[in-house]
Parts: sequence; structure tokens; C-alpha cells
Amino acid sequence: MLTAQINAFFAEGLVSYVAFLHLCKEMGTRRFHSAEPAQLSLLIEAQVQMKEAFRFLVAGCICISMLAGGRAAAQQRFWQGNSPEERVSREVFRLVNQYRASRGLRALQPKRELNAIAMQHSRDMASGRLPFSHQGFNERVAAVRRYAKIPYKVAENLYANTSGHNIALLALKGWLASPGHRKNIEGNFLFTGIAVARSASGEFFITQLFVGKKE
Repeated sequence: MLTAQINAFFAEGLVSYVAFLHLCKEMGTRRFHSAEPAQLSLLIEAQVQMKEAFRFLVAGCICISMLAGGRAAAQQRFWQGNSPEERVSREVFRLVNQYRASRGLRALQPKRELNAIAMQHSRDMASGRLPFSHQGFNERVAAVRRYAKIPYKVAENLYANTSGHNIALLALKGWLASPGHRKNIEGNFLFTGIAVARSASGEFFITQLFVGKKE
């Protein structure tokens, strides 16, 4: 809805600006006597059109700001805790999107349902119920598709580390050094789910899901 309003504002602004230019051209090609009413009328109309163009431009910019702010606020609702796991999740999300932006790719949008699916796998690995692996990936894909209710493609990156420092950055570097993991990060995906769990020995297990429409 907001995107449609932005397009409408800029379209109206463009129409007003074109009308302003047309009036300026007309005033430049016609000969007027000093203070002739027709000249004053054109001048007033040109000023009105310029003000309208400026008004619509400002309105469009305000809408863009609102749209960007809304998206940022939506993302900030995730991983709000101050636990080490939450901080790592936030940083993974930030770094992956930062890297995608550097490649001219769209930012991934977080989804609570995807976080929950990723969290189950991270906890299973941290508890030892599952080894550090993609075991159960097909079940996670099925869970994503049950949530999405339309055909989606799903990819997954995993990382494990006992270090308590720069875990998110180390994860990103490790993924980018692997062709398969890098392909997932650079893929044509729309959404992501990120979850971090820690084992009793202090090892961090990261699961990141990438979800996009089937092409």
C-alpha cells in the first residue's frame, strides 16, 4: 500500500514539474507587454505547478522514509535478548545482509517461524541428539513449506565453534570460503531464519535457513 502511494506521489510530482517546464517555455516564446495580465497568469500558474511538484516530491520522500523505518523496526523485533546466543544471531543476520548488499543483492527478511525451525536443529545439535550435520534437512524443508503453503526453495548453512569471540564473523568467513555455503548466501532468496544454541561444554551451533520462491 505504501509503495503504491510513493509511486503515485512521484508520478503526480512529475506531471506538475512537466507542466511547470511547459509554462516556462511558453513564457519564453511569447511576447508580452509589461505587466500584461496573461503573463502574470502564466507566472502564477507556473509557481503553483512548481509548488505542487515540490509537495509531491516531499510526500514521496517521507513515505520512503516510513517504509524503510518500518522494515528496520520489523527486523529489530528479532533477537532482542542480550544472551550470547541472541547477540550472535543478530550479528550473523547483520553480516550476511551486509555482504549481500556489497554484491548488489536484496536484504534477507527475518521470519519468526523460520527462526523456530532453525532453533530446533541448533538445539538438537547442541544437546547431542543429532550430530553436527544437515541431518533432518528434508523435515525442515517440509516444515518451511507447511508454513509457507506455496512451493519454496530452501537452503541451509551450519556452523559450530567453541570460541566466544567474533563467532558470527568467523562463521561468515568460513561460509564464504566454501563454494556451497557461499552460493546459499548469494542466492536468490527472500527470507531467513537464524538460531544459535550452546552446548553444555560451551560450543555454539548456528543454523541459518534461506528461503525463496521456486523459480
